[in-house]
Amino acid sequence: RLFSTLTTGGGGGGGRCFARRRLHSFGETGTTAVQFVQPPESAIDAQLAFARGTATSEALLEQSRRKVAQDGHLARAFVRREDDDDEKDALRRKTLMRKAMETARRSDANRKAGNASKSFLDGIPVAVKENFAMRGEKVSAGSKMLSENVASYTATVIDRLENSGAVVFGQTRMDEFGMGSHSQNVGIFREETVKNPIDGRLSPGGSSGGSAAAVANGTCLVAIGSDTGGSVRLPASFQGIVGTKPSYGRCSRYGLIAYASSFDCPGILTRNVCDAAITLAIMQGVDPKDGQTVEEDGRISSVATELISESQMNFKEWLEAGKSKGENNSSSDTVLPLLGVRVGIPGEFFLEETTPAVMESWTKSIEAFEELGATIVPVSLPSVKLALPAYYVLVCAEASSNLNRYDEIKFSASRDDGFGDEVKRRIISGAFSLSSQRIEGAYKNSERIRQNISNEFKDIFERSCDVLLTPTSAREAPFLEDVLRESKVESYAQDALTVPMSLAGLPSVSIPCSKSVLKGRPIGMQVTAPMFREAGMLRVASALERKISKPRSYSTSTSSESSTSFPIEKLEEQLKLFNEYTENNDYKSAGELKSLASLYQKYKDTLEEIDVLKQLIREDNKNKESKDAGLESELNALQNDVLPDLEMKLKHQLLPKDPEDSRDVVLEVRAGAGGAEAAKFAAELFRMYEMYARRRNWRFDTMSYTEEEKGGGVREAMAEVSGGNVKVDNYPEDEDDELANGGVYKNLKFESGVHRVQRVPATETQGRIHTSTASVAIIPKAGENDIHIDETKDVKIETMRASGAGGQHVNTTNSAVRIVHIPTGITVVIQDERSQHKNKAKALSVLRSRVYDVERRKVAAKNAQIRRSLIGSADRSERIRTYNFKDGRCKDHRGSGVVVNDVQKLLDGFGLDEFIRDLHKFDLEEQMSKS
Repeated sequence: RLFSTLTTGGGGGGGRCFARRRLHSFGETGTTAVQFVQPPESAIDAQLAFARGTATSEALLEQSRRKVAQDGHLARAFVRREDDDDEKDALRRKTLMRKAMETARRSDANRKAGNASKSFLDGIPVAVKENFAMRGEKVSAGSKMLSENVASYTATVIDRLENSGAVVFGQTRMDEFGMGSHSQNVGIFREETVKNPIDGRLSPGGSSGGSAAAVANGTCLVAIGSDTGGSVRLPASFQGIVGTKPSYGRCSRYGLIAYASSFDCPGILTRNVCDAAITLAIMQGVDPKDGQTVEEDGRISSVATELISESQMNFKEWLEAGKSKGENNSSSDTVLPLLGVRVGIPGEFFLEETTPAVMESWTKSIEAFEELGATIVPVSLPSVKLALPAYYVLVCAEASSNLNRYDEIKFSASRDDGFGDEVKRRIISGAFSLSSQRIEGAYKNSERIRQNISNEFKDIFERSCDVLLTPTSAREAPFLEDVLRESKVESYAQDALTVPMSLAGLPSVSIPCSKSVLKGRPIGMQVTAPMFREAGMLRVASALERKISKPRSYSTSTSSESSTSFPIEKLEEQLKLFNEYTENNDYKSAGELKSLASLYQKYKDTLEEIDVLKQLIREDNKNKESKDAGLESELNALQNDVLPDLEMKLKHQLLPKDPEDSRDVVLEVRAGAGGAEAAKFAAELFRMYEMYARRRNWRFDTMSYTEEEKGGGVREAMAEVSGGNVKVDNYPEDEDDELANGGVYKNLKFESGVHRVQRVPATETQGRIHTSTASVAIIPKAGENDIHIDETKDVKIETMRASGAGGQHVNTTNSAVRIVHIPTGITVVIQDERSQHKNKAKALSVLRSRVYDVERRKVAAKNAQIRRSLIGSADRSERIRTYNFKDGRCKDHRGSGVVVNDVQKLLDGFGLDEFIRDLHKFDLEEQMSKS
């Protein structure tokens, strides 16, 4: 081991005193450095640099200060920046940073004098969520109601961190009173919501989104948040860091502004499990001011000690260290660090909304545990299905009670003006649950569900497993624009996989386990342990982290270069070809490369502009008297917005094109389950595509339309849709829009699948909602040269009288034609035309396209080019979209889950573009990940 025991005394305590040791063994003390050459990625790396004299706490804090100064252009993680309009707030912010600088200098001076660091957080900058009290600082919990509230004391957990030498330097943004899952309920922060450092368009998670962003973008190594129902774990999952929720009672709530008192827990956000263990060892323990707290657990300090030692080992050395300590009970040479550990997999945590990427990550995590020697145990928690509604009844009831103390007499505003919409919504909901008419039904039933869930967790931990492994969220970080379109019920459902642990008061840690193909969005997995067993949980989570997590690069204020590999050589080759074609007057070939060449030239011009701006900023920094803030803003815009967008467009241009994209299509719509309602829905879908085609200026020729005999509607309908690649004056597009000028198949190919409708039929007297389905197939139209069909050998042609709901030619002539393709068994029936010859021509055209589609899929499957991707496979058996008439909205179950909030408008041919563009975007991103 590199280090001695963390604690100084015997027994189980001493977590906050594990600092009394010399860190000189890390390296020889040398000249004090003014700045890190490479920013540390953990508290241990920072302590090594401190001990070797290659860096100082003051230098580390100065880097954090610079990041905070640029925060408005980056993650907007912090409140009250130094450039704030309010002079008092700006002065208060400078005062907090000045105090932090004094603490950092004292930490450096202590080490320079030859003394041991107080702890492994001594001299480490720490950010704190703005619902923790800090003496002399405003603490508003993100609410206008508390906008002038200045704390007269410091929260216990913050006090313990400061006593350990941690440098608390900033307060982070949050959802108002912690009520939210996306850090968008801004309260006092107005329109300045937190941005996800991975992609500003994505949700940062909430309510501790600001604390998570401060760690994820490299401003600090440790941040403190609060977790009520997932407010630490969800942001950690969305931003690719570690989020730890201790057991209820492990850390004091004194000084934490209450949301729901029986759920609130101080939480920890770090870059790795080791730093989380170190921080928890400091924060834990009894507090006389919080009667729910328990004694310190010395095992947490011991695990922290082990993780600190292991942090300096690579994976192979870690395995060998485990073998030398006798942790492997196998007789073979294979090292199994988790041999004997039972990992439970609860089936109830697999939700219908779970995306394929999350499911794949969960599977890989299970496989990683098996490779580490753990035993995988399927378990069941039946009551977990009721966790989400029970949770929201209880937390809203507690919020209603806790927030009842705030009024305009003692605080900054009236309740109507001081509380945001979401806070008022939850107060009203909670008051309703606690009303005399509802308390027996809603509140007490929820309490019983909570107890049942706690008992089920306790039972499976006693009989079946040691820890549980589940996803932190059923999906990757969603786009904020999609979040804003979600209903409140859908928004609350974001917490479905985190609230069961909160209801039972269990410890849980979210660690990044993989990245989805969707632009590298991180996916978090939760490791959950029995009550007050954080030590074992952190040990198991650290093993999984070592096995499966990949090193990630953290955003810094100065790093502007793209972190993604970029095919410059290939682009230069294409540009050279374009110039050759132009010089040789080969305008057709040059035209095919014109868009790519133009984009690449823009890309090179942008890189040159960035270099010029960097030089101007360097020169500007030398002249301290006059600095141009606009240069930094312009540089950030080019680096964070313009350049990534150009890179993405260029990569899209280099992807291989689908040879079918320019084709026209045969559209087939069939009624599915649901009888007359299904037939009615099929007719509405067919009309929707017809109206959409008209709007796109495409030609829509109905080939077959078989009506339902009773109740209207259609059993089966077919049409040929043609005329793509035609510009439409009123169709929204931009100069780089491929869909606007693409073929019909390129636009519609992801419409294939099962469409589901939910509504109350006209014949339903009880108002019950019925579910019906209709299938859609989009088939690229084949010409005579694409597929040869020998009418004398390959097909069987039959004629018959037309059938249907009626008509002047029905049952009077043998005009209907049925053609069976003998090799494949494909059957086509056409009866719409009076002329048998016309019906036969149409049937052959449809048959040719169907056979061509079958052969095309065989070839593509053989070459592994048809992808069962996150957007779906265009398989007509796959459920792809739900049209909900009761709520007046339609949701696609692929891609980013786009929701259109006007079903009737969609069926009239408007709104389909949102689905089409989203699915094509996801298809491109998946191709990018595999290219």
